[in-house]
Amino acid sequence: MCLPELGEDDSDEYDVCCGALHSYVASVFFCIIDFWSTCSMFFLIAFFHYHDDPLTWPVVVPLFVLYISFVSYLSGPVGLYIGHRLLIALYYYRIAVMFLFALIWMVINSGERKTILDIVLTVLWFLTAFTYFFGWYVHRRTHKFFSTRWVGYDDGDLVFAAKLRARGLPVITYNIREYFASINLERQHKQEFAAAKQKSATKKD
Repeated sequence: MCLPELGEDDSDEYDVCCGALHSYVASVFFCIIDFWSTCSMFFLIAFFHYHDDPLTWPVVVPLFVLYISFVSYLSGPVGLYIGHRLLIALYYYRIAVMFLFALIWMVINSGERKTILDIVLTVLWFLTAFTYFFGWYVHRRTHKFFSTRWVGYDDGDLVFAAKLRARGLPVITYNIREYFASINLERQHKQEFAAAKQKSATKKD
């Protein structure tokens, strides 16, 4: 995770909620809200139209979109945990798409026949759109944070990090791609370090 960098970040550029909360922490909270929002909308729509036979396209389309949204949801929590920029970007675009879809579907649903169920669904889609608008605002800054944040040798200089690991020193890697890329370098430096120790011992003898 990037908690050490959050502690070192003194700028207000990535803060949200009137500067009281870092966007990374806000994105973690939003992931929880996002999970329950997606699940709630899916099961409420399915429950309201449980006895419909056959299901019409105004029911199938949102259920399908919510299902795809749920499948791609893990890109957010996993991306935030390991600091993977691609997953964080994917989650950011997912939020933007869901915001636009909720907004469009709210308009479509408001044009349906005015039953109590239609009004309830319109209100729910409005709340969903508002939720994803907030998530888009928060995660936009989080995406910028991971794109422009300071990187030191811990996850920037793979060669130096591999040398430290070869000597048994703890080095944190926040990016999983860089972690796997450093495995071969670490092996090479371990061999070089062992060869240097053996050569030094031979000279002493």
